[in-house]
Amino acid sequence: MTGPVKSEIERMRNLGPACARWLEAIGVRTEAELRRMGPVDAYRLLVLRGYRPTLNLVWAIEGALRGVHWMEIGDEDKARLRAELEAPWDAAALLEDVQDGDG
Repeated sequence: MTGPVKSEIERMRNLGPACARWLEAIGVRTEAELRRMGPVDAYRLLVLRGYRPTLNLVWAIEGALRGVHWMEIGDEDKARLRAELEAPWDAAALLEDVQDGDG
């Protein structure tokens, strides 16, 4: 007997069913959509939608997009991602991009 069919996101390294549900809730169902959005905007959008992601999710998405385990994300890359997260951003523009299908 086989289990349930995994979504495209669930089949990506580091991203399991819970992460896939969160990403689906913000409109991300495919690897291509996740690549377009990127780990930082995915994190930001999850926060805007009331989720409470941790930095580990950012590392997990970055690793998934690279095809590596999230613990292989180096300190320099983590610092770059943290800096992106801490940089000023426009929540309204992010929500508009997602509504327009660009996210």
